[in-house]
Amino acid sequence: MYSRISRPYALACLLATISSYCLWMLVKSGKKRYWIVYAVSTVLALYSNLFVCPLVAGQSIFAFVMLWKRRKVLLKWIGLQVIVLLCIAPWLYYSMAGAIEFGAGTSYRASQLGRSAKLLYLPFAFSLGETVHPFNISVVVPAAIGFGVAFLAGLILTVRTRRAELLLFHASFWTVFVPGIFFGAAAPKHLSICLPFFIGILALGVMAIRTVLLKRLLIILIVGCSAASLANYYAGKQFHDADMVTPWRSIVGEIEKGEAPGDVLLIGYRANPGVRNMFQRYYRGSLKPTWLYEEGNDWREVLDRTVREHGRTWLLLHDIDQRQERRGRIYSRLTVKMCKPFQLEEHTLMGLREGIGNVAKYRSHLYILYLVEEAPPEDSH
Repeated sequence: MYSRISRPYALACLLATISSYCLWMLVKSGKKRYWIVYAVSTVLALYSNLFVCPLVAGQSIFAFVMLWKRRKVLLKWIGLQVIVLLCIAPWLYYSMAGAIEFGAGTSYRASQLGRSAKLLYLPFAFSLGETVHPFNISVVVPAAIGFGVAFLAGLILTVRTRRAELLLFHASFWTVFVPGIFFGAAAPKHLSICLPFFIGILALGVMAIRTVLLKRLLIILIVGCSAASLANYYAGKQFHDADMVTPWRSIVGEIEKGEAPGDVLLIGYRANPGVRNMFQRYYRGSLKPTWLYEEGNDWREVLDRTVREHGRTWLLLHDIDQRQERRGRIYSRLTVKMCKPFQLEEHTLMGLREGIGNVAKYRSHLYILYLVEEAPPEDSH
């Protein structure tokens, strides 16, 4: 879901995998190159995603267990962790306060239904990649059986054998997964750094099953459900998280194709640096974006003043917040030359609050692009 967009999650996942591999190799061989690559990959991973912090804690648990009797190597490991901490200290100083503030006021999807729902939702997302609707029983039930049995087999294998690689997988997975359940702002995309270790537990679990027929059945279920998830992705039928696959090229292309000298571009969603950068990353037209929501200003006054002073105005609205009021104001006070919606999204949680039968009840387009002008004066006659 996040591998082809300009977000850091796939990069963080790759770097976390490299970091853990180097940890495994430095514990086994102690070669200098693994210490160096571990430090570099860990620092880069932390800069790309702060949720790598609990992963490093899990790695440290593994290192202490494996190196406890090799005290000189353990002290060297502690020293390496101090170096990593010093390298990321500027980033922590710069971003930690904002991350805490954001986390305190944000709750993603399943968190809004409670921790029990999130406990089920996270493994679902790790297994099917957020491209299958959670109430698509024909895919979700086989996936639950296939992935669930394989993961359970991996847990049993860990208890029975205490294999070192399984200890690394579990330490890396659970130290990220468990805090993610209790932290409302943690979405699967933030926790995707533990996905390689989830897959590792699954793979070892399947390998541990001795019954050939059961092993083949699990492989068929896992591969088949994964294929359904990929088919949904490439067919454009993503379940949610539509912000991550926003058709920016189509939106800006519509503006660039129709803009004219003297037009003004008004972006009608909450102004923040991330949103500004995302839009401007794609837009190559000649208009300078302005913002409907400016601190201390009423959006109605901003809209009326902009159209009155500039004439033709491109207005891009986002989300369903105040959409009916804004739509009513646009059609009652302005002349609408064009109205084009983008990205139809299902508001699953809104429907679930009215019962499971209403899960697909609410749908709306995430973005609507208007071209408006000032309405002609009414004829007094």
